[in-house]
Amino acid sequence: KSMDYKDYERQQRAVRDGELLSGKRRRVEEPEPEQEGLRPGDPGWVGRARVPMPSSKDYIRRPEWQTDVEVVEKRKKGVTMLEKHFRAAAERKKLAKPRRAVEMSMEGRKMAL
Repeated sequence: KSMDYKDYERQQRAVRDGELLSGKRRRVEEPEPEQEGLRPGDPGWVGRARVPMPSSKDYIRRPEWQTDVEVVEKRKKGVTMLEKHFRAAAERKKLAKPRRAVEMSMEGRKMAL
């Protein structure tokens, strides 16, 4: 079985989770022996943080869905007529400026070598 939940529909996930959860409940977990907290100076005490052991539990309880609405991607809006007019006016303004054959630079940049 795949572990990628994108491959499952919501009902398939619920059935799979139910199977896993019922299998987990049947198995009785063994309680771990309680370890007394070591104090500074006791043999075996280490003066730094311990890394916890990885958990073998599967966390499969999910909250209930609040809505039944399907998520749909938004479509991009087309260019409006007003936007077309703004762009055309900006282009006309840019073309109306006198253009030089060679751009001038005080620093000497953009010089043909």
